Amino acid sequence: MARGKKVKAAPEIQLDEILKNAIKSIQLGIEDYETSCLLEEDARAISAARNLYAGILLLFKYKIASLATSPEQARELLYKPEKMQPKLNASGLIEWQPTPHSRETIDASMIKSRLQGLGIYHDWQVVESLRSCRNDLEHLHPTAPASDIQRLIVDLFPMLQRFAHEELNTSPAELLGQAWKSMLREKTFYEQTKNDARNQWKMVGLPDPAVNFLQTCMCEICHSPLLQPCKASIENHIPIDTGDFLYECISCKHTQSLIEFIEFEFIMSNDQFWTDAGIFVKTCEDCYITMESELDNRCYWCGKQSES
Repeated sequence: MARGKKVKAAPEIQLDEILKNAIKSIQLGIEDYETSCLLEEDARAISAARNLYAGILLLFKYKIASLATSPEQARELLYKPEKMQPKLNASGLIEWQPTPHSRETIDASMIKSRLQGLGIYHDWQVVESLRSCRNDLEHLHPTAPASDIQRLIVDLFPMLQRFAHEELNTSPAELLGQAWKSMLREKTFYEQTKNDARNQWKMVGLPDPAVNFLQTCMCEICHSPLLQPCKASIENHIPIDTGDFLYECISCKHTQSLIEFIEFEFIMSNDQFWTDAGIFVKTCEDCYITMESELDNRCYWCGKQSES
């Protein structure tokens, strides 16, 4: 009797390796992007598109597999299903269980489907745009100049930033290292990031005068001006005018009490509130925040103008 063909099991998922390879591809892509902008080289723009696309798909795969509760489930999530087999569960009910392919991992369309099904944040539209461009390039018939490829790459930056914060619970600086600094050198992305943070402060109810003053402040750890409301403070419905509400640095993820930080910065960072006679700052009688100047009788938190 002929022996049946032995089915080779899919290899064990190495999450750390997936993440390491994803980061490396993204970092290489950003390096190629910067070089293509500096030297105006189409070849480097093409390389940037390929590396970034591959790295982002790997980053998505890492997040998908990280949700698994067992090595078997991780394989089922990342490898294409070769066949479906019925199996009795602990309750005696029939469930259909996929048998993962021994070699082939999920492709782009399957990644997109799993991201949607698992509720993982992504912006597939910008990924798809880069993919379409990359497909043209892979066939050696580029239809877009380097400048168009570079624009598609920059469109990916906001998604990478948000993915790091929301899905990987880390700062983009910690995740991407020098590549994050390179991304922030792109003026359009930097200004968009700063404007997004400003809009977030308005959405959580920070008064306009305080929003305006906060734009002059920098993180005490990394000195980045990119400060946003802390996600945990928003989710826990902490009032913005209490010491428990935290700001979060977009660059390094440092958190601190917003009021303590902004009161200190208000006193220390503005020479106009210092004189030979001392510091002319007091607590506002309306909002109880210590950001009222005795020189112009204006509160720089709530905007109240007192009578002189």
